[in-house]
Amino acid sequence: MQHFVLINTIKSRAVQPVNYIFGGEPLFIDEIINAAEKYLLTEAERSFNQTVVYGRDITIPSLIDICKRYPMMSEKQVVIVKEAQFIKDKDWELMMPYFEKPTPTTILFIANKTEKLDERKTITKSIRKTCAVFNAEKIKDWKLTEWVRDYTRHLQYEISPEATQLLCDHVGNNLSTLVNELTKIIINSNEKRKIGVKEIELYVGISNDYSAFEMLKAIAKKDKIKAFQIAEVLSAQPLVMVLTTMFAYFAALYCCHIYQVTNQYDAAQITGRPPNIAAEYLASMSIYPLQKTEYILLLINKYDLKEKGVGNSKLKSKELLPELIAKIFSM
Repeated sequence: MQHFVLINTIKSRAVQPVNYIFGGEPLFIDEIINAAEKYLLTEAERSFNQTVVYGRDITIPSLIDICKRYPMMSEKQVVIVKEAQFIKDKDWELMMPYFEKPTPTTILFIANKTEKLDERKTITKSIRKTCAVFNAEKIKDWKLTEWVRDYTRHLQYEISPEATQLLCDHVGNNLSTLVNELTKIIINSNEKRKIGVKEIELYVGISNDYSAFEMLKAIAKKDKIKAFQIAEVLSAQPLVMVLTTMFAYFAALYCCHIYQVTNQYDAAQITGRPPNIAAEYLASMSIYPLQKTEYILLLINKYDLKEKGVGNSKLKSKELLPELIAKIFSM
C-alpha cells in the first residue's frame, strides 16, 4: 500500500518541489493526484494557485512559464500535469533545467500513465536524479487477495478470506472496479465493519456457488458435473477474467510442486492464500502432478490466445471455457 504513504505525505504537505508519478496502475496515480488537488492547498487558496493542465494540450515552454509564476495570497502554488504520457521525451528534455532548479514556491505533480520509463534516456536519468519519483506498479495477480485485504483494512473494515477470493475471482485484476465494489458494500453495510461472502453475494450480485474458484475446486476434485454447470454460468462473463483466475490457481499449484510443499502453512506462504484455503492445493497436487500442471498452464495460455482470435476459426468465445475444461478432464 505504498501509494497511501505518499498520500499521507501529501496530506501533511511535506512533498518535494517536483513529483513524478508513473506506472501501470491508473488507480494509484488517480488517487495520488486527487489527493494533491484536495490537500496541498486550502479551498480559498486553490482559486488562484492551483493549475491543472493536460499533456495533450500543454507545451513545455507554457508549462515552465506556469511553474515560474509566484503564488497569490498563499505560500505555494500547485501545478498538476495529467496525461503526461502524451508529451514527447524530446519535449520533456526542455524541462530538465527547471527540474535542476525548480521554483521553491511551486509544487509540481506530473502524472504519466506509462508502465515503465526508458532508463537509457537522458530525460529519465534527469527525472531520477532531480524529482521525487513514485512508481505506481500494477499489482501482480498472485498478490491481489492480499491487496484487497490490506485496502479493506485501510478503510477500517475486515473482509473474510472466502469473500476476498470470491470478489477477486469475479472482478479480476481491475483495482478500480474492486474499489468501486468495496465502496458499494461499505455504503450499504449499515456500520458493520466485517465483509463476508453474504455481503459480496448481496451487494455485488454474484454467487459463491458459481464462482471461478468453486469451478476450480470442482476441477481439482474431478467433479465433472459441477465444473461444467459452473462453466456454463461463467461463460456469460469475459473469458479473460476466468482464465486469469485459472492461470493463477495452477501457477500457484506449480509453485507448490517446485517447492515440494507438504503442509498447509507452507502452501499458504507459497500461494498467498490463508492456510484453510491453501490446504486445498495439497489435495490438488496428488490429482494434478507437476507434468499435468505444466500442461494445464500451457492449455490456459493457448485458450487465452484463442479468445483473442489466434488459432480459433470456429468456436465462439462462450464455447471456449467448456472445451478447455473438457481437455483438462481428459488428461
